[in-house]
Amino acid sequence: PTTRRHIMVNKVILIGNIGSEPVARTFNNNNRHMSFSLATNERWKSKTGEKQEKTSWHKISIFNENLIKLIENYAGQGSKIYIEGKLSTRKYTSDSGDKYVTEVVLEKYNGEIKLLGATNSGTGLATLPDKPVTSDYPLDDDIPF
Repeated sequence: PTTRRHIMVNKVILIGNIGSEPVARTFNNNNRHMSFSLATNERWKSKTGEKQEKTSWHKISIFNENLIKLIENYAGQGSKIYIEGKLSTRKYTSDSGDKYVTEVVLEKYNGEIKLLGATNSGTGLATLPDKPVTSDYPLDDDIPF
């Protein structure tokens, strides 16, 4: 008898503009987290030829220190970026009961961000890091394997 292997993939790729100023927080264990919203746009023509546009908003949550530094140093509200992470839904309790939030998560050792051009102000990004931050992961005692 043959056994079947099931491969599951949880990967999200988005290209859009940072919609809210990124906020970074440091936890008691010195791990950092950054969050912001990302806007993606869809454009099409209706059957009557009218231009249509729809903006979707995505919550982004980053736990990767190098990617947090990239955003802090080279991007902000309005910056166009490519982002790659995984889709995650978490539950939390508020005064009105249980709530759920779905977000794109870039974990401590996963995820990718690429800066794609000028901000809305048209100033662009003057300098970029010398080495790719998507693959420069510092080793520490929290390696998950």
